[in-house]
Amino acid sequence: MPISTEELYKYIFEEHRFASELRVKMLASWGVAYAAFAAAFAWVHHEAQPLSWVVTLLAAAFTYAFWEGDKGHRPATKLPKVIGAIIEEDPKTDIPEKRRFFSSLESGTVSHSKVIDSLAKIMLALLVAATGYLLCSQGKLPGSQMSESQSCSSGVMVSQTVVQAEQPPSSSLMTKPASHCQIPAHTPSTPDVPCKPDPR
Repeated sequence: MPISTEELYKYIFEEHRFASELRVKMLASWGVAYAAFAAAFAWVHHEAQPLSWVVTLLAAAFTYAFWEGDKGHRPATKLPKVIGAIIEEDPKTDIPEKRRFFSSLESGTVSHSKVIDSLAKIMLALLVAATGYLLCSQGKLPGSQMSESQSCSSGVMVSQTVVQAEQPPSSSLMTKPASHCQIPAHTPSTPDVPCKPDPR
């Protein structure tokens, strides 16, 4: 069935918008998945620390799956651009150069696909490295090891302080020197003289 160039252009434009919106939803789901993995890692690290590597391994697997899904969806976003640019460059369409939408998309800027590829590779490398580290360290993080040693040292200091506080006072502090506790001996040779009132 023949279709006019104008109708084809409208159809290609709608296809491009549909493919772009679907890609945005995929990227949003990718970000939500990372937030869910972060919450799961915090819970597992608190409840079952040796199994923390399972969360990072699953996050790496989902990263690879989302990346492959985006690469499989790229032809659906690229083909409308190619067809639209061909229609715009056709002399019969008579579309001014400044109003050519699809032709302006092929510019010298970095494409979304290259940015997604770079971020996916970085996240895969980080998640695989984190999985190996957590698997070898039984789920202990570098900061947690330092905090544990500091808490142990502070606990020893607190226990020493409590023990010192519970010890009874020394006998040297409870007893006064003998010179302060002795009662002066009464000498009968010198009779007691009553105190005279002050003449003032």
